[in-house]
Amino acid sequence: KSCVLFSVLCSLSCLLQLSQDFPVLAVGRLLGGIGTSLLFTSFESWYVHEHLERHDFPREWIPDTFSRVALWNGVVAVAAGAVAELLVLGGGPVTPFVAAVPFLAFSGIFTVKNWDENYGKRRSCPKACGEGLRGLQDPPQALLGVVQALVEGIILVFIFLWTPVLEPLGIPLGIGFSGFMAASAIGSSLFRRGVVGGLRLQPL
Repeated sequence: KSCVLFSVLCSLSCLLQLSQDFPVLAVGRLLGGIGTSLLFTSFESWYVHEHLERHDFPREWIPDTFSRVALWNGVVAVAAGAVAELLVLGGGPVTPFVAAVPFLAFSGIFTVKNWDENYGKRRSCPKACGEGLRGLQDPPQALLGVVQALVEGIILVFIFLWTPVLEPLGIPLGIGFSGFMAASAIGSSLFRRGVVGGLRLQPL
């Protein structure tokens, strides 16, 4: 349900970009923010449950799967940035948002028709929160949490600032986005080589 909700919220967010009213645009960005949060949590949670509980695949396959997904996500994003730039040139800055709606709708319909619902292990909220807080007593887990929080904070600041920085330089935003996504794909490829290649690095 959360994966379908992501498709609905992001579709509404894209359609609201057609408005000239600032409060409506603000609501659209709010919906987009909620949808993005679901994007980075719901699909991953669904996959991990299917991997471990339904199919009983080895846990060691998960890092390799995520690195492959990140690599191909970057490749698709590079192409999407180039296509978005062409759409902007042909139809204006809102056109990529409108063009994204059919793909979001398709993903929602595909999810409803082909994915089974899963909820993971049912736990009460106090118990789940208590387990999370106890995890902070483990130094590696606490360090991982701090690093993740810092990385997410940096990314959010970057998302806020990169367009005003590039616009005065005359760099097309779609091409700039493709460049960032290419760097992300290269990083994912290097990570995968480190984890499953000759270096045999072990992720936390």
